[in-house]
Amino acid sequence: MPTLEGSLAPVSFEPVPEEAALEVPGLENAQTKRPFGVGYPHRQRELLVFPKAKGVESAEERGQWESTFEQVGAKVIRFDPAVPMYVIRFEDPDIEHPDIELGNVAAKLEELGANRVDSIYANSCVFTQMFSPQYPDFSCDAAREEQWALNTIRIREAWGIERGERGVVVGVIDSGFDHANPDLKSFWNNPCYTETGRIPNCHPADTRIGDRHGWDFYSNRPPLEDNATHGTMIAGIIGAEINGFGIDGINGKPAMMDLRVYDTMAETGSLDRLMSAISYAVDYGAQVINMSFTTDAASPLRAAIQNAKEVLFVTAAGDNPYGDKAGRQLGTGPTDIATYPCVWDLPNLVCVTSSTRNDDLAFGANFGVPVHLAAPGKEIWSSAGLSCGMKSGTSLAAPHVAGVAALLRSAFPNETVEQIVSRLLKGKAVPALHGKTKTGMRLDACSALGCPPP
Repeated sequence: MPTLEGSLAPVSFEPVPEEAALEVPGLENAQTKRPFGVGYPHRQRELLVFPKAKGVESAEERGQWESTFEQVGAKVIRFDPAVPMYVIRFEDPDIEHPDIELGNVAAKLEELGANRVDSIYANSCVFTQMFSPQYPDFSCDAAREEQWALNTIRIREAWGIERGERGVVVGVIDSGFDHANPDLKSFWNNPCYTETGRIPNCHPADTRIGDRHGWDFYSNRPPLEDNATHGTMIAGIIGAEINGFGIDGINGKPAMMDLRVYDTMAETGSLDRLMSAISYAVDYGAQVINMSFTTDAASPLRAAIQNAKEVLFVTAAGDNPYGDKAGRQLGTGPTDIATYPCVWDLPNLVCVTSSTRNDDLAFGANFGVPVHLAAPGKEIWSSAGLSCGMKSGTSLAAPHVAGVAALLRSAFPNETVEQIVSRLLKGKAVPALHGKTKTGMRLDACSALGCPPP
């Protein structure tokens, strides 16, 4: 159960813009100081309520919850039975509830819930981990020649062993894909659809219409767009077609599941969308999930990752939000900076920081004991829009590891997640990463697949 302590922010309406959220005093350690994520940037006037009952609730039970929420001046704006999770929003506090505070409301809901509440959390923001885009005037074919990272991680040697032809399902929780990009063709196909249409009652999670390749949890519709180019770049690193044209991905034929949780770089994602996306990916058999973002220390998110024991989650260590400053040292002590999900010590979670073409730690990239290893993340070329582009950040480092993880799951389909992680961490030891990550390693795809050390 949540604990009430410390001062709590009053409820207000508008989501915190990313640029404003980064200026919140004490943000770096807010996760350890305040309950419900209130000290972390969140969608104001919104709470997430997670019931103890994990089965499908009856109409009567949902009615009881709605009645409970009405007693504290809130309405249900979304219910996801697969998580399960209620997203509730309050009336305008300036008019009817001038003294409402999220913590007080949460405490009242626990009392009214009659032991039916598992946890309550503020609807925390989700931040991408990538610096400003740079688009030199290169063709995509020229961009392929600039893909230094592929040589650095010895992917071409690795392709002599494994090219990912099994179609491992990789969930990409991000800003969506541009499905018209000519380099992106390896999409996950929902088994509940055929050429003639949707198969009724095909799957317990089959509650959406049109989710052939994933779902847009931001707009609640089939995935259609990527206004940020972020997700398209992630998808290109993992699985752009290897065909001698445009840029090359790490995998030949991954089944990339499009899980869109935010719109643009200025519009942050939110915890409720993230929870729904993870639930969807797990329900439909994702074996690897890429998470190039950071968020608050939400216990429901930790539980979702921990409970999906057969899924390997790859996440970014995060970048200093001020691009002109060096990265921050991460840890879990009372005075450490904690970046989530990175700092959680879970057997199916790998945290990745960013390295340069010279095998240095990229400037601005976070580091520390919770970080497992580094991967190329500086000046990375990938698919963008209908063409190609180049950006930097730990957002671009994580999918290199996710892509290699998918290769490993294709090459060793009977191995456990722990065994796949052990292979991933057989990288190249580089002096600049000594003491900066848990292993001191930089990703090496060929070593992971069993090649002799570089």
